[in-house]
Amino acid sequence: MNRKFIKNSEKSNKSFNPTTGFVLMMLLTLPFSACKNPCEELAERICACQQSQNDRISCQQRRIQNRAQNEVTPSDAELEHCIANLETCTCAALDNQRTDLCGFSHDPFPSAP
Repeated sequence: MNRKFIKNSEKSNKSFNPTTGFVLMMLLTLPFSACKNPCEELAERICACQQSQNDRISCQQRRIQNRAQNEVTPSDAELEHCIANLETCTCAALDNQRTDLCGFSHDPFPSAP
């Protein structure tokens, strides 16, 4: 009985085409390979922290509209800022009004020094 299983396994391995495997792997990983920059990831995280599903959907829609209207590539400094905030921005931080941990300043119009 074991020999029959081994023979069937060997037979199925011979029919495996490496090209088919590669194409299949690419198709499976394609949805996850969308290039998001750290600022987009941060925006998605902030939206995911909204209290209700409607608020989360509305936040995502605003984010998508804003991205479509402002095709701006973040500078290296902005990307670094977003990377740093990804480490500290949590839903708990937002719930506790610690928006600074997500990259927001408390004063939207700071006074000049």
